[in-house]
Amino acid sequence: MNQMRQLCFLLLLFSALQSFAQTEVKLTGRVLDEKTLKPLENVGIKLLSSTDRSVIKSSVTDAKGEFVLFSQPGRYHVKIEFIAYKTQLLENREITKNLKIEDIILKEDVQLLKSVDITAEKTTVELSLDKKVWQ
Repeated sequence: MNQMRQLCFLLLLFSALQSFAQTEVKLTGRVLDEKTLKPLENVGIKLLSSTDRSVIKSSVTDAKGEFVLFSQPGRYHVKIEFIAYKTQLLENREITKNLKIEDIILKEDVQLLKSVDITAEKTTVELSLDKKVWQ
């Protein structure tokens, strides 16, 4: 009888864990460069709350430009940002089941900076083995 109780308890515990594990959904996608259409590595992906835009989850792309995020079902914004590229925001995405986002194409964010002048001076002292020469 005691073994039967333990078995029932284990089955109940296992089914509760199984149902909890199924409540998370998977969001996947791929990020590419606009000009070359090559995958971009280490692009930041953030899942933001649709109400206050706080960060819920975050990830980065791998060498193939792919990312995976796990979260609870709901409505979210997806923010994609990378240095020297324009940030993209995919607003109000309803994620109720596993979702694969279409390829995300990032555009370069080119900005011209002011020019920089580099000046150098020749040293006025020359050192050799046995003497110093002042010029």
